[in-house]
Amino acid sequence: MNREEALSLTRAYLAHEKRAAQQVMTLDYHWILNSLTEYAACWYVDFRYRYPNGKRQQFNTGAPGFTINKKGKQIQVISWHALYELNQEPWPV
Repeated sequence: MNREEALSLTRAYLAHEKRAAQQVMTLDYHWILNSLTEYAACWYVDFRYRYPNGKRQQFNTGAPGFTINKKGKQIQVISWHALYELNQEPWPV
């Protein structure tokens, strides 16, 4: 999977999550792609929230982002600890 495919999947996932969340509550923020990092077996997507009029809300979440598996294209929300472990994995030589 190349970067463009990962970006396409990221945009589709964030749009899907926004639609699903709007069915439950009124959102006053937007998800914005912050970074896309390639690892040996996956892409890691880090996103942030953009608030209208500078309004901020507190989110207590254990998920800094999500991964997209390169082979199966599965998306998995990961914890801070999982991100730390992902950063410890060496790239294949």
